[in-house]
Amino acid sequence: MKHDDGQTVGIEAVIDKDRSGFKRAQEVDTDVFMILTDVDAALKGELGTRIVNNEL
Repeated sequence: MKHDDGQTVGIEAVIDKDRSGFKRAQEVDTDVFMILTDVDAALKGELGTRIVNNEL
């Protein structure tokens, strides 16, 4: 973040690494983008529209 005087300072922030990885994959025209996880359930679809439980 920059103050009015031009000084750059750090701030606390949260980044959605899955979404940013997906956006980066689109930028480089990737054929396949996979996110591997070992959680019991995950969200699937546009903005996580469906919960997936142990589904392959």
